[in-house]
Amino acid sequence: MIDDVKPKQLFLIDAVGAITSASMHGFVLAGFNEFFGMPVSVLLGFAALAGLFACYSFVCYLVNASGKYLQPIAAANVLFCCLTLVAILWFYKSLTGLAWVYFLSEIAIVIPLAVWEWKISKK
Repeated sequence: MIDDVKPKQLFLIDAVGAITSASMHGFVLAGFNEFFGMPVSVLLGFAALAGLFACYSFVCYLVNASGKYLQPIAAANVLFCCLTLVAILWFYKSLTGLAWVYFLSEIAIVIPLAVWEWKISKK
């Protein structure tokens, strides 16, 4: 079942996830920064990246792009997770427990999504 998904469906899943991530970084985490501890400038950078990813995935969804267009977003998602890990390590002293839970949970969701996208792109 999970391998039978069409690229169009994955683009929509990715777009919704990226919009959620952009909103979380740009509004929730940045707006309640005292509960997370990551610098607002970093959060806004992550929000902008996620917003760009959402645009890409949504356009691919709308034009019913072929599976090969999943590869760039899969790679971008892995890059996003790597940048998140770098930020976590760079700012670890200022991060709260809630921040650790949020960022590691996000990575735990995005990496399997990227693997799934890459796998479907090869069909």
